[in-house]
Formats: sequence, C-alpha cells, structure tokens
Amino acid sequence: MLNRRHIRVKVLQALYGYIQSGLNNVPAAEKAMVQSSEEIYRLYLFQLSLLLEFRHFAFLDKQDAKNKKIPSPEDLKDSNPFLDNLLLKSLADNPSFLQRLSHHKVSWSAYQDEIHKVWRKVKKTDFFLEYMATPQPTEEQDLQVLMSIFTEVVFQEEVLESIYETLNIHWIDDLYVVNHSLIKTLKTLGEKKKLKLEKLYKDENDDKAFMVDLFRKVILYNDEFQELIQEKAKNWELERIAVMDLLLMKMAMTELVTFSSIPIKVTLNEYIELSKHFSTPKSNTFINGILDKVMADFKASGKMQKTGRGLLDA
Repeated sequence: MLNRRHIRVKVLQALYGYIQSGLNNVPAAEKAMVQSSEEIYRLYLFQLSLLLEFRHFAFLDKQDAKNKKIPSPEDLKDSNPFLDNLLLKSLADNPSFLQRLSHHKVSWSAYQDEIHKVWRKVKKTDFFLEYMATPQPTEEQDLQVLMSIFTEVVFQEEVLESIYETLNIHWIDDLYVVNHSLIKTLKTLGEKKKLKLEKLYKDENDDKAFMVDLFRKVILYNDEFQELIQEKAKNWELERIAVMDLLLMKMAMTELVTFSSIPIKVTLNEYIELSKHFSTPKSNTFINGILDKVMADFKASGKMQKTGRGLLDA
C-alpha cells in the first residue's frame, strides 16, 4: 500500500510537526511518525467498510418497503440485486475482515446520519438504478457496481473527507494511496472470489528502516544543510523561504548524500513532485535551482557517493 513517495510524505509531515512543536524529543517524534503511517491501514478499513454500511441501509430500505400500508409487488419481492450481490456478501461474511474492523476500532456508529446521506446519493445514481433494474446481475456487474460506488460517489464525497479529517488530520493526504489500494482489493475480490486485504508495507522492515533513517538523518544534517541552502540562495534570507521548501530541500540533500543506493534522478524527481503538492506554485522551480547548485558541489567534493542501483544515473 505505502510506496516510497508516501513514506517520504510521512517523514515530511513528521519533520514539520517536530520543528513547529519546538521540542527536541526525537524518539517521541519518530514513534509518532511510525504510528501515523500505521494509521493509514485504519483509513483503508474505514473506506472498505462503507460497503457494509450501505448494505445495512439497503436492508433497512427493503424492510421499510415491505412494511408499507399498501406495498407494491416490487416492494414485496424477496430478491434485491444489491443485497444479493455475491461479492458484497463475501465481504460481509468474511470473519478475518470483521475481526480487523474490531481490532482497529473501525466503526461508523457515530456518523450514521452522514453515511445515510451518502447512501441516498448512491441510490439515485444512474449506474445504481440500472444495476437494480437488472433481474440477475452477472459477477462482472456485481463488481462494477461496487467499483462505481467508490469512484463516482465515495471518492468525491466531501462529507467523508470532513469526517476523516476529524479522525486524523493527515488522512486527507493519505486518501489517494488508500483509494488506489481499495480498488485493487475490489478487483482481486472480483477476479479470485476471495478477499485479499492489502498490506501496509511492501517490505515492512526495509520500508520502516528507510522512514526512520531519513527522519533521523535530516535532523542530524539540519544545521549543515541549512547553511548550505543559505549560501546558495544568496538573494533570499532563510526567514523568507517557506518552511516546507526548506524541509524538502534538506530531505533531498540528505538522500543524495546518505542513501547511496537511491539514484540521483529518483531523489530529485520525488522532491520536485512533492513540492508541487505541499508548497507554493513556484516552489518547484526554486527548489530545483538550489538542488542543482548543491549537487554540483556534492559531486565536486566527492560527498555524494552512489553504489549499486544508485549508480544508474549518477
């Protein structure tokens, strides 16, 4: 689920919080960073469990329809494509999934009104009405309706973003990676008829080590790299450079110098892309210019030594 770019985002967020707090407790900040990263898995479970909430509301709708004073033949029908959706059933009946929801304390009980509003939007969509009008949906149609619920409603829903922001201030930045993983989960469920939940890390030991090492080394090299940035940004005082820009440059410089296996182009491309998301519109040009000057010094002094895969573009 977490790729290296998102791990860099987590380090950036942790460094920003560490600096803004004015504290010097590196172990505590490091622990909070790792916990924040692991909370992404909880967000993933929250998103996926929305399908169970929608299924519950669909069941209540069916009961209400049957209890009308004068129910129609449609109201009295036992079949319901959404409630009979085989993929949705397999998700709702999966003990491992339900156990994980319980273990990670994933519950929508405090937000039933908001989720009900989202469900009403789902019911009014053309794709859902067409699906519900299908007498016997195929497995492919069962999968497609679940995919469309997310891509056309859930992923666009601001009320959900507001809830997530209340639960965790960083979750809005984490949604894109979670949503990508969620679609992969649904596709696998459709293809193999078996729920396979995504893992948080591709390689837990390696990815965690990268995260912690980058965080520690940026702090270790902070003063040295701050002076170097000041030297290269001759027309700028440090106070005029955005905190995020400084952090992104220091992270890039740390990677260039201390992570010998990461190719130079990878590092430069990653931090330029991050600057587009976390800094001002012109930051990427400024950051790129400073890093070009710094990199020339690193190469001339032999400070930047690349090995293995890191030599690909060195």
